[in-house]
Amino acid sequence: MNALTITASTFYLDNGATGTVSYGTKTATFIPSSDLGIGITYTATIAAEAKDLYGNAMAADYAWSFTTSQVSCAKKSITASPYRLALKKGSHGNVFVIMKADGNCMVKGITVTPTIKGKGSRLIAVSPVGQETDVNGEAEFTITAKDTKGTAFVTFEAHGLDKIASVQVKVR
Repeated sequence: MNALTITASTFYLDNGATGTVSYGTKTATFIPSSDLGIGITYTATIAAEAKDLYGNAMAADYAWSFTTSQVSCAKKSITASPYRLALKKGSHGNVFVIMKADGNCMVKGITVTPTIKGKGSRLIAVSPVGQETDVNGEAEFTITAKDTKGTAFVTFEAHGLDKIASVQVKVR
């Protein structure tokens, strides 16, 4: 096939799915712009306008269908590691927040929000290294101790999840 003729207008999905198309070594790949719906049947089409290396168009559209999995990727848990952190005044440490879901679903791209409880904001500061979960479901935060001794608590939450994860930080 002529790679220049394999584009989003000649290789596409129905049901409103949009995405990008690439072609190389006899394989065309459609990458959706967003997650496909759960349990939805899609029809993929390569339009007759796609041409071979000699400029010949296909005789007709070529289409096939597939159905996405019925498995729901409901976020189930959020944990923080370590859940206790001891810091000297002026030092810092990192905390990893881990999201897990049912059905081996990926939990990439979920924004995790930290909140310092009570008077703890006088003791510590929290800054994200990566506030969105990565392909392993992890988001990383740096906790920096200020110049006052005491105990602070940081809670981490994710949009759409009722549970939280907490970290106790002791500043020495």
